[in-house]
Amino acid sequence: PRGWATDIETGERVRYSGLGNVLYYSSPSWSAIVDKQIHSTQKPVGLMLSLIMMSSNKDDLVFDPLSGSGSTEVAAMTCERNFIGCEMDKDMYEKACNRINSFDLNQVENYYKKHISSSEKDFKFGFSNRQILKK
Repeated sequence: PRGWATDIETGERVRYSGLGNVLYYSSPSWSAIVDKQIHSTQKPVGLMLSLIMMSSNKDDLVFDPLSGSGSTEVAAMTCERNFIGCEMDKDMYEKACNRINSFDLNQVENYYKKHISSSEKDFKFGFSNRQILKK
């Protein structure tokens, strides 16, 4: 659904865009809490989280043949998936490995609780644990 809706708690009319068929994510340079831009065409971790959650299950294997900055691998770890990544550029490979190895989910847990959720059984950020942002 898209358009105007009534907020159940306040009764106020609010704009609702729903998920629809278009996903919006800020570029890594704008969401430095999770993404530190190290690659010119780096994908937002949030985008990769959504794609991984929609296309796989816990403990599945995610393969990224063009790893670049390692966004897919960070998202796979967050979503409790296994991963294999490949990168030809040795310098970028080393940067991605450092990013993946130094990634601390606890450091960004509050960010993820506000931005991702799933109905997947026992998922750390399931609907019951979701922190809804105030308008």
